[in-house]
Amino acid sequence: MPKNKDSKLTKEEIKEELAPIAKAAGVKKITFRTKDEVDKFEVEINKILAAIGYFNAWISDQSMIADFPLGRDDLKRAEETLGVDVDYKDTFVEIAKRMRGK
Repeated sequence: MPKNKDSKLTKEEIKEELAPIAKAAGVKKITFRTKDEVDKFEVEINKILAAIGYFNAWISDQSMIADFPLGRDDLKRAEETLGVDVDYKDTFVEIAKRMRGK
């Protein structure tokens, strides 16, 4: 744990802290997801989340529409709202790039 409130743990220190929990849960490897692309497209990502009804969801660069329980009608509404194609296999970043490029 950090020595003071301003200290931040490194990824290795976090993995070390989580190792006993991961082992008990049968997790073989702990991986970290990035948010670099999500941060670049913050405005578009927030519009996508609003369009699918998940305003406060935390997502990573790898998050996909398929991660959310949405029906075909939900996708159609999102497409109409956002003005771009939306499919289950799409990542949020892919949709955001399409939005920015239209």
